[in-house]
This record gives sequence, structure tokens and C-alpha cells, in this order.
Amino acid sequence: MILQGVNPETHDDVITMVSLRFIKSGILPTKIVKDFKLLLSRRTDVDYGDFESIDEYDAEDSLKLSESLINQVDTLRKKLIDELCSD
Repeated sequence: MILQGVNPETHDDVITMVSLRFIKSGILPTKIVKDFKLLLSRRTDVDYGDFESIDEYDAEDSLKLSESLINQVDTLRKKLIDELCSD
């Protein structure tokens, strides 16, 4: 997002900016925000819940979602850098 001149300060800011800058314009799929929200929810529940835990299925699912999200964002990052360098 810094490459787009955006510096979000909270997780909610990240969600809003990704939606406005990348989802609305069709650069990234809508699923990326849904996955991010799910991962954030799981993390928040485990970190701040009194007796929350995560089972093996959800842990493995979270890992897969995270890897996919990172790969999509990294692909976009490379594309944006290439566009900046070619101008």
C-alpha cells in the first residue's frame, strides 16, 4: 500500500484500503479480504479470548490461507514495482 501512497495504521484500515484501492478496481479478488478477516478473527480469538484455542484443521487452513494471501500480495507488489520502474 505504501507504493500507492497509503499507510494504514490498523487492521481495519488495511481492510478498507485494500477494498478501495485493489478490490473495487478488480486488481485483487474479493476473497482476499474475506480471508484476511477470517485470519484476523482467528488470531484475535486465540490471542485475546479467555480460553480460546484453535484445532488442527483451522490451524492448517489458516496456514494455507496465509500463504495464498502472501503470494497474491507479493505478485501485486512486484507488478506495482515493475510499473513504477518502467515509467
